[in-house]
Amino acid sequence: MPSKSPQPWDIPSFFRECKETPCRTGLYAPPCICRIARGTAWDKPTPYNGIIRVVLLLLAVITATACVRVPKVEPTPRGIVRFTGEPKYAGIEIDEKRLGPLHMFETDGVLLIPGQHRIIARADGHFPEYRLIEVTANEVIVVEFNLRPIPE
Repeated sequence: MPSKSPQPWDIPSFFRECKETPCRTGLYAPPCICRIARGTAWDKPTPYNGIIRVVLLLLAVITATACVRVPKVEPTPRGIVRFTGEPKYAGIEIDEKRLGPLHMFETDGVLLIPGQHRIIARADGHFPEYRLIEVTANEVIVVEFNLRPIPE
């Protein structure tokens, strides 16, 4: 007689034999396990077996991911740098990164991490100006640029 291939709804054999075989401790398996093993839900394929297994798997995954705690990271304190001066269209660079025209940062400024920063203001027809500033946390610094025009 050919051996029957295992089906997804088959119960492992130790559940089916729980009534006949005692556990290693000498006790028999709880009766509820034997009832499940002899019940109709697991012995016969039904359209709900696959759905039940998928739902149980999703519940297990959701429960496992909900228990993971993400450590709270404190934000790094920053300082604010504001710019004023002429010409208003002068381009601002901080640490070799172009930000935009000077007038964009007059009111709100730029948030920078504490430490030294190199600031350059450039405009067509004007000499560039360089500043090296020291930013401290929770402090507002106003940097003024008055670019000199290049003589013709």
